[in-house]
Amino acid sequence: MKKLLFLLLLAPFSTSVFAQSQGISYQAFIASANELEIPGIDIDGPAVQNAPISLRFTIISETGTIEYQEIQNTSTDEYGMINVIIAEGEITAESPGNFTNIDWNGLPKNLKVEISLEENGNIFEQFSEQALYFVPYAFHRNITATGTLIVDGASTLNSSLNVKGATTLNNTLNVTNESTSNLSGILNVDGASNLNELNVSKETNLNGQVTISTSLTGGETSYGAYPLRVEGSNQGVAIKVNGTRNSGKNFLTFMDAAGVQGRIEGQTLSELHNSFRYIWDITLQGIDVAAAVAEAAAAAAQFPSGPAEAAAVSAYAGLQTAHYTEWIIDQETSIGIAFESGGADYAEFLEKNDPSETFLPGEVVGVIGGKISKNTADADHLMVISTNPIVVGNLPKQKEETKYEKVAFIGQVPVRVAGKVAVGDYILPSQNNDGIGVAVSPSEMTVEDYNKIIGIAWSESQNAFTSLVNVAVGINTNDLAAVVAKQEKQLQAMQQQIDQIMAMLAGDTLETPQVISKTTTQSISTTDTSSTLSISKQLAESHANGKTFSAISDQEFEKWLTDYGYIFEETMADLNSFFASKNVDVSNYPEVKSIIENPTEALRNMRSGKYMPTLWQSLEKRHLQHLRD
Repeated sequence: MKKLLFLLLLAPFSTSVFAQSQGISYQAFIASANELEIPGIDIDGPAVQNAPISLRFTIISETGTIEYQEIQNTSTDEYGMINVIIAEGEITAESPGNFTNIDWNGLPKNLKVEISLEENGNIFEQFSEQALYFVPYAFHRNITATGTLIVDGASTLNSSLNVKGATTLNNTLNVTNESTSNLSGILNVDGASNLNELNVSKETNLNGQVTISTSLTGGETSYGAYPLRVEGSNQGVAIKVNGTRNSGKNFLTFMDAAGVQGRIEGQTLSELHNSFRYIWDITLQGIDVAAAVAEAAAAAAQFPSGPAEAAAVSAYAGLQTAHYTEWIIDQETSIGIAFESGGADYAEFLEKNDPSETFLPGEVVGVIGGKISKNTADADHLMVISTNPIVVGNLPKQKEETKYEKVAFIGQVPVRVAGKVAVGDYILPSQNNDGIGVAVSPSEMTVEDYNKIIGIAWSESQNAFTSLVNVAVGINTNDLAAVVAKQEKQLQAMQQQIDQIMAMLAGDTLETPQVISKTTTQSISTTDTSSTLSISKQLAESHANGKTFSAISDQEFEKWLTDYGYIFEETMADLNSFFASKNVDVSNYPEVKSIIENPTEALRNMRSGKYMPTLWQSLEKRHLQHLRD
């Protein structure tokens, strides 16, 4: 066996970043035992040229265990040099894994080199064992990458990462808050990224879906309990959806485990057209336009021979229609957003008269001096504890919430009612101060009952005991109008009789005065003193001025209706067609349906006081004066 000498030359310890060629460069010079003189260089022996050789490389941990081992068969070149890459050899059975499995954790590691002088030999002699002082890029502290850095697997950063250019992460990035990560450039993350804390000091664009998942706990008044907080600016949160707003685009959606519970969405024309306010207002506008056109037609009839008057009538009618159209356009261009929720009432927190008193949703309460209790006998107002309001005002101060309850002011509210209930019944307190209401039919209401109204039943119940009934509260302010109108008509009749009696006493010749019947006097309420005095004052002033205070007679009204009722019929027919073109179902609103389907009968009911007498008085004052002048 030849005796060989080896001069070991190790290249700087490195791992290549290219996919299939990572490893450690290893170089050595192999010379014979005979001395060989080369000018300028002293060599123990001549170079061993083109000779086969086997090498076994072992990487050993600080505890002496094998972390990696391989065998490589190679040969010297014409200068006696060998040049191999540790990691490209045949892995031995003693190796616990591949080269890529080595844990470069910064702890000391040794490289053991063994040589077999025969090609494919299996008897190795240890040549050297030395410490590895150059760490691979996987554990390098200062890396300068002039090209692309591709990380195929998980990367653990135990210190800061400063990125000044675009960085693309195709796999998971875990930032465990052990140190700060500063991103001064663009961060494109195509896969999952778990950030336990992210501080962004500049404008940030998130082009994908963002989910905030946290296990924060705390009450509604705890600032630290909210996963998303916006602070430090004059404005809050701005939300912009693509295209124009509509009900299919939610600005905010509120969900729980059961699904969607509410939303803030764009209001659409369809929703506007089917809202009661829009339908009611446009119907009243239609009545006013029809009355104005009828007035113009009546005025033109007094001058049948003049074409100028006819032209004036047409111009007047056109002006009224233009105003009508302008109102519709204004309504339809003023839509915005809609707050939608299962709640159907506006409520406010009201203070309890007794902080220890408990209330249930739907219970009837009395309000005295702004404080609530179940005592309804001496209450200033009668209201209901809200069940699920869409808006709540007058939020109590922190730690004082138990002193208040949510009370419905307007809208649809479930109310606890005892006994059977029909749609349209008035809901009054039971007078037992127990939070329960009772239903009273409109035909059975007395004058004294009207100031006890909680609301109007919009659902029925056949339960003989207590049930929850859907009640419209806060919208029955005109329910006493019909009663007042009836009393006013009776007072007018009485005043006319008094005027006739006074004239007779003064010596004037009059027709036989009408006798004031017992029934008439009994039907006048003595509780409505203010209304009686007000009407009596008007009658007295009219009499003093030599004028009789009276509306148009039945004969005048019926003649006017016969001559010009067709205008109302045609106007309401056009309005009905307009609603149909907007897919509005007026049958949901009986008040509107009665006006549209039978306008002449609706006008009779208005005039008689059965239905919105105030509206008729306004129409008569503004559009029927020509019948009295």
